[in-house]
Amino acid sequence: MIKVIGLTTILMFSVSAMAGLSGAYNSKVSSERINGDAVASKEAAIEQGKTMLMDLSNMSSTELHQTLRHSGNELVDVKSFSVTNSNVTVHELITEQGMAYQPIVNVSYEYRARDRD
Repeated sequence: MIKVIGLTTILMFSVSAMAGLSGAYNSKVSSERINGDAVASKEAAIEQGKTMLMDLSNMSSTELHQTLRHSGNELVDVKSFSVTNSNVTVHELITEQGMAYQPIVNVSYEYRARDRD
């Protein structure tokens, strides 16, 4: 009988602890600009941008969570990150050495999170 009461008590505390951790996650949509290194030619900037895009598309959800920004005031589902849209633009810069070209990856992504309230 004591074992049954003990197991029931443990089960009650486990369920109430898990209830505090569960809750409705909301879908969040965000975007970010990732700047590449400035290079001497536009073609090199485009190639660098393509490589950056491929790297993003090959990342797991956990890697995207570590790479992309999200609010620190959210409990984030790290397995829910996904890229929804991405593109590369090339920014022309004038430096002391002359013209330089910088690839910029614009990425839109979504993930699930809930506030820490």
